[in-house]
Amino acid sequence: MSSILNQPRDISFGDRVQQVRDYEYLVGCIEVEIEVIQRAEAELDTNPGEAPQIWEYIATHAACLEALLVAQEQWLADEDAALATEADTARALIRNLTASSYKGSEEEGT
Repeated sequence: MSSILNQPRDISFGDRVQQVRDYEYLVGCIEVEIEVIQRAEAELDTNPGEAPQIWEYIATHAACLEALLVAQEQWLADEDAALATEADTARALIRNLTASSYKGSEEEGT
């Protein structure tokens, strides 16, 4: 089975790159970014005087979230491609086994 989801990946955040150790960790990072944005949005209601700074903070974290989601989409696409390749290989092996079993039974029957 494919182990792409267990491999580390580099993710670009604007001008910096961070290595993410595996897919599960990436999902955790996405959840954290969503929580940070939600807390900041709640802060807008309670602290309207700081709105420009809060919106800047939200925008920064939204950009990070976007980078994480793009990485997630690519990671899942790579996993899907690897699984499709493995499935094709398994199908070919099954066809070869079936064909060789059929030939063997023909030879025994003659």
